[in-house]
Amino acid sequence: MKKRYVATLIIIILILGAIASVGIFRLVEEQGKTYEIAKVNQYNYFILKQENQYGVIDKQGNIVVKPEYEEVKIPNPEKEFFICYQEQASKVLNCNQEEILTQYTEVQPIRLKNISSDLMYEKSVLTYCQDGKYGLINFEGKQITKPIYDEIDSLPYKEGELLVKQNDKVGVINIKGNKMVEIAYQEVKVDGYYTEENHYQYAGYIVSTKTEEGYRYGYLNHKGKEILKPEYTEISRITNINDNDNAYLICAKNGQYGVNKNQELMVNHEYQSIQYDETNELLVVEKSKKYGVANLLRASNSSY
Repeated sequence: MKKRYVATLIIIILILGAIASVGIFRLVEEQGKTYEIAKVNQYNYFILKQENQYGVIDKQGNIVVKPEYEEVKIPNPEKEFFICYQEQASKVLNCNQEEILTQYTEVQPIRLKNISSDLMYEKSVLTYCQDGKYGLINFEGKQITKPIYDEIDSLPYKEGELLVKQNDKVGVINIKGNKMVEIAYQEVKVDGYYTEENHYQYAGYIVSTKTEEGYRYGYLNHKGKEILKPEYTEISRITNINDNDNAYLICAKNGQYGVNKNQELMVNHEYQSIQYDETNELLVVEKSKKYGVANLLRASNSSY
């Protein structure tokens, strides 16, 4: 009896340990997907142009980099960090015109896309190249990722997230180098969901894979969790519905449209088209060249 009791106790401890480790893993994973976008509180440096040559001045008007370059980029105007270009080569200089980050080659800023900002580049990370592969570093030269990517580019609409490519597949990492979307897709796009308070923070991802029948689309939420497998011929989010926790998705299978609320199918795939009327908060559906409406909360009740 005593041996049986001890054995049972050991099993219970092992089970509890496994549960705890899964919980810790999930916590670490969630923490890895959070990131903070750097803020620029003041502009300390500006590009100077003289006789079609470029340099840098500080906010007092002092020349800190002589205007002798074909182009100069300032990724973060708060930092003394200037990428200077001459005859198809580039180097990184500080305020003393000393070359820095010489341990890396092809250090480049990452240009933002479709971001409402007067700044052009990611403010805390840069790319570098080694043996034809790309990685991330910060402005102090600390390596964030090894040079393992074929390409690194900004993800439109989502500052702080980067589109990366490996072996003809794409995914998304954040500026900490952690994966937001697995590198397993043909294409990754932001779904366009926007709020004044959070901007595109709660926007999800529309992903695609290539099959023998053509491209198929799936959906991941803003945390990168798969909501819909890539088995649809078309997916779009109803971005007019202000709901950070739920994505209302118009999905097509074989030319027939339906509506999902996350994984929940609200409207069967039996319509030729579905449009959302924001003014009346109704779905306008088309079937056999006839039109009707459906209440989104009672989507099965439609009239023609």
